[in-house]
Amino acid sequence: MSDSDDSVNSNDDIDDIDSVDDDVDDSVDDVDDSIDSVNDSVDDIDDDVDSVDDDVDDVDNSVDSVDNDDSDNSDDNIDNVNDS
Repeated sequence: MSDSDDSVNSNDDIDDIDSVDDDVDDSVDDVDDSIDSVNDSVDDIDDDVDSVDDDVDDVDNSVDSVDNDDSDNSDDNIDNVNDS
């Protein structure tokens, strides 16, 4: 007969397996948390890029507005010169 220490399913072996299983679960949770953090950072970067895009659009619109104002003024100046 064999002793309980030699059995394949001894309590110590089961405890070891449970411990390793818990460690693996904890590691998977840590990786999941890291992935979530990276995804949050990517979302923040996307928001920043959107904001910069909006700022560039605002500048483009301002430039267009100035170009249109200059064009109108130029036409007025030409009209004034022609009237003189």
